[in-house]
Amino acid sequence: MIRNTRYNPPVRCMSGDWVRNKSTIMVTKTNAYPDLVVPPGEYLAEEIEARGISQKELAKRLGRPVNAINEIINGKKAITAETALQLESVMPEIPARFWLNLETDYQLTKALIKRRQQGQ
Repeated sequence: MIRNTRYNPPVRCMSGDWVRNKSTIMVTKTNAYPDLVVPPGEYLAEEIEARGISQKELAKRLGRPVNAINEIINGKKAITAETALQLESVMPEIPARFWLNLETDYQLTKALIKRRQQGQ
């Protein structure tokens, strides 16, 4: 019988638990956040323009009203999980998760900028 003699020491993770692992993952926290917030609709507008699709055509393909697409593009309406899935069905090379991540980053950045302006 051959034994692995390599010692794998336990590591204390952020929760305080001791774990044995084969690789170490480093997590860093930063206070650097952008001062500018870009609505995900701007990326959507660029994408449909590059594809030669109008807002009206996109709305038709998604089965949504044109004003809903316009509100998303102008940052007045959020991209929901359902909308992200619809966008993925029209543009399959861009996953729904991409659109949701853009929306999450947008909302978080807006909240951080608001907090900073309030002096918190």
